[in-house]
Amino acid sequence: MDRDAVYNLAKQLMERSCAQPGRERGYILHHGLRVAREAIDLNRCLKLRADEDLLWAAGLFHDSGKGLEPHWISSKALVLEHLAPLADSEEALDRIAYLVRYHAKRSDPALLTTELKLLQDADILDHRGCMQIWLAVGGAVSDGRDPEQIAAEWDGQQRRQRRAQFRDMLHFDESKRRFDERLARETAFYNAVKAEISGQ
Repeated sequence: MDRDAVYNLAKQLMERSCAQPGRERGYILHHGLRVAREAIDLNRCLKLRADEDLLWAAGLFHDSGKGLEPHWISSKALVLEHLAPLADSEEALDRIAYLVRYHAKRSDPALLTTELKLLQDADILDHRGCMQIWLAVGGAVSDGRDPEQIAAEWDGQQRRQRRAQFRDMLHFDESKRRFDERLARETAFYNAVKAEISGQ
């Protein structure tokens, strides 16, 4: 599969998309690119020998249908419609569509392939660390919230429980290590925000 061609197609379809309020134009493309790269990096780090062409395409397109919910169904439809000319085979196209369709389905172990586990972990990881801060600050600015509000929200019980749930969803110990590393960056940022607000 020509990865550059797949990226160029994703860019053409998603670069100007603004399906989610409070996020930058093209967020779905940027998120997809980071997820694809993270999934491939995890695969190499863990020496799993997953098909990286599938990870690349599925990572880029997994949220392509955001805004047309359920987005995993609309994203699968976009894959089948647009990626067919670029896929190496009908089987490859079906496998990419499968990954996109089930990227948010974590409750059924029977569905999990190595590629799907990598894609799911990469998707969770991209919502932590600097990217979480980027989204929180951007969302706060667009909603008119102030730094004290986003710091309090991040530190609230609901957010703490949600972070723990997401960590528990991760499939690989390496993913959990990366999650913890990113969470430490968030913690340092929000601690600094709270310190500056209090005049320290």
